[in-house]
Amino acid sequence: MLWYVLEEFGPSYPVVASEIVTFVTEYRVYCIKGEIVGVSYYCGLKEHTLDLDIVKEAAKVHFEHEKLDGYVLDFGVVLKQDAEGNEISQTTLIEVNDGYSIGYYEGVPEDKYVDMLIVRWAQLVRQ
Repeated sequence: MLWYVLEEFGPSYPVVASEIVTFVTEYRVYCIKGEIVGVSYYCGLKEHTLDLDIVKEAAKVHFEHEKLDGYVLDFGVVLKQDAEGNEISQTTLIEVNDGYSIGYYEGVPEDKYVDMLIVRWAQLVRQ
């Protein structure tokens, strides 16, 4: 990380850092009003799939708190070891992006992608 960038904020500015992880696969999840309308494999090893229960809950919670009508959630799968040393996969949120300017990724129904753009744009022009 470029720590010198933080110098302009001063020593009392809160900084949150996470552990370093390696994503073995990544997905983009398209959402309209808290509902998943498409999931696109982005890169990595396809055999590592998302825990859709976690993804559905994240889509719902994000909508409840941010009230964006259209957005995408980028998720990755991280491999970790449990207490016994067994390898386990963990679905991890990477980032959230506003739906007004997101590109199309293969695997998502085109009409759902367009719907997401339209509902978010409509929400922006109403505000």
